[in-house]
Amino acid sequence: MTAGVVRDPVIGRTFRGYRIERLLASGGMGAVYLARDETLPNVCKVIKILRMDPDLDPSMRAFVQERFVREALAVSVLRHENIVRVHGVGTLDGDGTSCMLMDYVEGQTLHDFMRSHHGPVPLHRAFPRLCHVEIGRAHV
Repeated sequence: MTAGVVRDPVIGRTFRGYRIERLLASGGMGAVYLARDETLPNVCKVIKILRMDPDLDPSMRAFVQERFVREALAVSVLRHENIVRVHGVGTLDGDGTSCMLMDYVEGQTLHDFMRSHHGPVPLHRAFPRLCHVEIGRAHV
């Protein structure tokens, strides 16, 4: 292991038969990982993990966790080709870290798409993508 490299403690853990392989993206309140089915290695999903500041007030932690579960429940009933499906919600193998299991969709992230244009995205390139987003949003 290279000096100074911090190992992600989530890599290698499991949730509902899926082993976490690598980080796909992270933000202020969580992270999204690629996970592979332990029985069917060609089947991949995404595991979204809720990360909270350990110094957060306990009542606020409970509120954020409850909201995370409500998000999973709300999205799990939606069925549309432009909305990623949620297949489960719970905690990582025993430590209480809240997570949800979702479909993995290959492709370019919105962030990478915008960065690849080095400035404003031309309307003729942005409009088709925005239409897909709006069609999914309107389904809700």
